[in-house]
Amino acid sequence: MRRWLGMLCCLLLVFSGCSSAQETVEETQFRQYYAVEESDFYQVKGTIYQGKEDGVIFYFQPTTGGRFHLSGSMVQQQGDLQLAYLSPGGVETVLHDSRNGKSDTVEVDFTAEAGIGSVRFVGENAIFDFDLTLTGFSEDSMAYLGGKLPALHETKGSKPLTEKAEKSQQSSSFSSLPQETEGKEQIGPLPQEDQAQLLAEMEELLTFCSEERTVLTVEMEAAAEVTMQAELYAQEQAPKVPLSALFLEARMPDGAVLTVLEYDPASQKETNQQWRGRYENTITLPKGVTSFVLSPVGGEEMQVGLSIEVYE
Repeated sequence: MRRWLGMLCCLLLVFSGCSSAQETVEETQFRQYYAVEESDFYQVKGTIYQGKEDGVIFYFQPTTGGRFHLSGSMVQQQGDLQLAYLSPGGVETVLHDSRNGKSDTVEVDFTAEAGIGSVRFVGENAIFDFDLTLTGFSEDSMAYLGGKLPALHETKGSKPLTEKAEKSQQSSSFSSLPQETEGKEQIGPLPQEDQAQLLAEMEELLTFCSEERTVLTVEMEAAAEVTMQAELYAQEQAPKVPLSALFLEARMPDGAVLTVLEYDPASQKETNQQWRGRYENTITLPKGVTSFVLSPVGGEEMQVGLSIEVYE
């Protein structure tokens, strides 16, 4: 009898140890955040560590009200979360609840009002991997899409990327200084690191460079974890000309290469004239100089926007 009681006590200790291993999430943050924007869909994926504050996945501003479709997955690591749409008037609509059958699959239609609303996670002390795609809109019906609440000048009723700078305003070669053109406004906002030290940043608009170029370097005195945020967009100004391949790489002094953002036209089902990608992640940079390299941009009719921020 004592032997069985001893075994039972051991089992109880094991199970109690498993339950106490759950991570306590104090502050809401995205440990990873990656977004791709096209004229008729918006995809976001990453991992949310949700404390008491709602985790806003993205803001969007339809020019008119209508029906939208959200599909993808919410994979539970711990806790429970609801996926909700918050209207411009503050009305919350639950789109998916992880407690209902524990399904990872998200497949829902919902009505959104004209104006700035958001899709967000509601709940606390939870960790989820997510991969979600918003559809049901056209290029002309969406005034804004992004991971940060937009400033007023960014939501004038036309979608970022549709306004094209005049050719006379565009630089014909790469420059290390920001270009003072309307195209600069097309680089959208990234999630902000409020309590972090900014190590390096660059914001640039390019219209032509025939060779790959080093656009930013970061020198580390010792290996350390940093948070890197980047946004890259490309659009072909000439009609009916498909985008060429495009990439942004972090090349480290130890020989490691991290592909931060990449557009491969061969992987696209349709011929595109514009592409947009965002990246946010925590990575370890080794001691020495890490170079951020942009692939060649082919042709003066190609417009490329690039933004990089590195926080310690």
